[in-house]
Amino acid sequence: VSSAHASEISSVLVNLEKDIEDCSVEIARLQAQIRSQNTKRDFLHHVKQWGQSILAPVRRLPNEILHEIFAYCMLDDTFTVAKDFGMSRQPAWVLSSICSKWRKIALPCKPLWSNICLDF
Repeated sequence: VSSAHASEISSVLVNLEKDIEDCSVEIARLQAQIRSQNTKRDFLHHVKQWGQSILAPVRRLPNEILHEIFAYCMLDDTFTVAKDFGMSRQPAWVLSSICSKWRKIALPCKPLWSNICLDF
């Protein structure tokens, strides 16, 4: 390779190195933007779910009606014979962990807590 060509190739290589670095910087910037957009999307998804739960018709039921529903659930053999359920999947624990309102209703609901299956 002649010295003129070698000089030209060296110049192209320097430019290529600069272009590679520019691409790396742009990729890093775009990855940061993607992470930011993913975080924003996840937050908006949670806000949407929260908004939908606020508007759910079950929230308009009086506490007394929910109490009766909880007690009625335990009259059904499907729930009382819950040997397949672990303790955390028993209806009493599930219903009392939905939200603070349901917990406040479920805790004093005697039928709900009197049919817990303890499988040792």
